[in-house]
Amino acid sequence: MITIQKQSADYPEMLKEVSKPPERLFVRGNVEILKSKHPIAIVGTRRCTAYGKDTTRQFVSGLARPDVCVVSGLALGIDATAHAAALDNNIPTIAVLGSPIDDQDIYPASNKTLAHKILKAGGVLVSEYPNGTPTFPSNFLERNRIIAGLSLGTLVVEAPHKSGALSTAKHSLDANRGVYAVPGLITSALSKGTNHLIKQGALCVTHPQDILDDLGIQKNNIKERNATLSTEEQQVFDVLQNATTPLHIDELIEQSTIDTSTISRVIISLMLKDYIQETDANTYTIALL
Repeated sequence: MITIQKQSADYPEMLKEVSKPPERLFVRGNVEILKSKHPIAIVGTRRCTAYGKDTTRQFVSGLARPDVCVVSGLALGIDATAHAAALDNNIPTIAVLGSPIDDQDIYPASNKTLAHKILKAGGVLVSEYPNGTPTFPSNFLERNRIIAGLSLGTLVVEAPHKSGALSTAKHSLDANRGVYAVPGLITSALSKGTNHLIKQGALCVTHPQDILDDLGIQKNNIKERNATLSTEEQQVFDVLQNATTPLHIDELIEQSTIDTSTISRVIISLMLKDYIQETDANTYTIALL
């Protein structure tokens, strides 16, 4: 663990733009990740639905670029899903804690394994609280300004009307950063916060490209983009790249080792990343750059 003082050259410049930037940061892991070119915060409720988790995974997958980093708060629910999805897609991730970052104090303790995975993958844990500091509920609202401050924009996936995730969005707005919200059912209590954000002027997003376009992040070029694929995604991409005509999903199953229950998820992920496109019903080819 290292300590980065506010006056240090390693202190993230963007973080200085939020209200009351921390005087010091306690950092564990790859400090260079704090200098990522396109850090994007993804936050939401702890008590999320399957819709919220699936949407989070799809957005993280679609945001996969060599220069993108996922920032979140290591909380249960949407935050943990965002970190895990980043790891699955080989995207660097920053976890901003409302507790100290030593193993003994990581909160929630149930996400300690996830924290270790983040570190092992070259990510970083960040906190303004030194080891041994008690973890109070107010810490988590305070740390939200750091999540927003480290990011070019904040995506709120799923949140009730009163949610800490909404405070992250407010800090992002106050720092003149992007605020994005995924719409949800008007009958769902867990979408009231995101729907309200949209009514208040947050950008309504239904595809990762909406965020990339707003931030001016270009699509991957052919040399860069293969590096962001999982083993299964790479396999499907290779099959289509070697095909002379578009292939039906049944042909993809036959020509790869991926089972029927998994292939649809892989295809959706590749489409969200703009690697492949659908030419006809359940028929796919390599996407044009």
